[in-house]
Amino acid sequence: MRTLLPLISGAFASMDLTMDSNTQTSMAISWTCDADPAETDFTVTYQMLRPDYSASSHPDFAQQEQAVSGATSAVLNGLHGPFEYNVEVCSDAVNTTCGCDSGRFRTAGTAVYVNSIEHYFNGTEGGKALQGAFFFDDSFGCAAGATLSFGTCDVTVNVYEAASDPAVRQSAGASSNEVTVAVGSAYRRNFVTFNATFDSTTDACWNGALDLGNNPAMDNIAVNETIESNTDYRGAPANSQVDISASALTLNDVADQQISGLVLDIMVFTDIFDEFGNNVTDLAGDDTGIAMQNQTNFAIAGNLANATGTLDYENIACDWFLTITIDNAACPNIEAIEGNMAFTDNGDGTFDSVGSPGLENFFFSAKIPAPDALAGCTQAVLEAATAEATIRAWN
Repeated sequence: MRTLLPLISGAFASMDLTMDSNTQTSMAISWTCDADPAETDFTVTYQMLRPDYSASSHPDFAQQEQAVSGATSAVLNGLHGPFEYNVEVCSDAVNTTCGCDSGRFRTAGTAVYVNSIEHYFNGTEGGKALQGAFFFDDSFGCAAGATLSFGTCDVTVNVYEAASDPAVRQSAGASSNEVTVAVGSAYRRNFVTFNATFDSTTDACWNGALDLGNNPAMDNIAVNETIESNTDYRGAPANSQVDISASALTLNDVADQQISGLVLDIMVFTDIFDEFGNNVTDLAGDDTGIAMQNQTNFAIAGNLANATGTLDYENIACDWFLTITIDNAACPNIEAIEGNMAFTDNGDGTFDSVGSPGLENFFFSAKIPAPDALAGCTQAVLEAATAEATIRAWN
């Protein structure tokens, strides 16, 4: 069996290993290999990982291999979910050109896992903390959220990523045994991690789920790891998704949609020699070869901070949308569109673009051919352009 290489993202960029889709028990992966002569045989090696990356001798975490011939894709079946897997694909060719590539990908689903349980406090049974991981719903397009519940116990939860990554947010739940966690599309890891503190693992509010000896795979005390049941991470009571669980929230629960117009700075430069093949004609209507001197260049700049309505731009949860509108009847041919964002010309005077969280300003420039400028696409028309932004802001 091949030993997985240490995970270094992009270590073999020529293969570009990606996950194309997933279910709770499978992952579809693909890669590239453009070697000449062709390399057609590959080995995929994969292994489930504990969220705390601790080693485990339990069969769930055993390394597996799958041979692939004549294809640059594979489906890995019989997986557990949601869990993160270390996946590596290597060409079987001798003196391979394509080499290997690896990555960490996850199966689908939502779950809360306990990684470690503190069982003693000041030398007495009845620890006061646990460490865990929350696998959010990875099928969302913008943001996903859930309420994490911890028995019926009063808990204080610290979601580590919420303190350092603006794409992760936490807030108090409706009850003292809950916390709400929201994750935006800009988040790049497969799960978030947390610490929960409370009065005691022995309290009745845990329903016995954290009792000493119930979860040897997560207990922070020595256990006999030659006994398979002692290393059963998934099957442990604390990870049964009963006493510690997650309830999904809707997008509207975690991020509010806001739409607002924007104040714009518009600059217009007129009487420029036309660069689109529009030349001056003589009295007979013949082309003189002299470019018309009526082309108009213009630029539009704006910032989400300059909204005319409510726009919580400092708390954007995921990609936001911008539409610039220019009078299409007066200016039907807008040329040479450029900007700090990729704009789509919809052909009706509107220009759409998508911005990422953290981007707050935009710049749009374009040109008007001389015949259109003469026909009514004037400076005043361009200066009347408008823009509207649609965002999702964390609640």
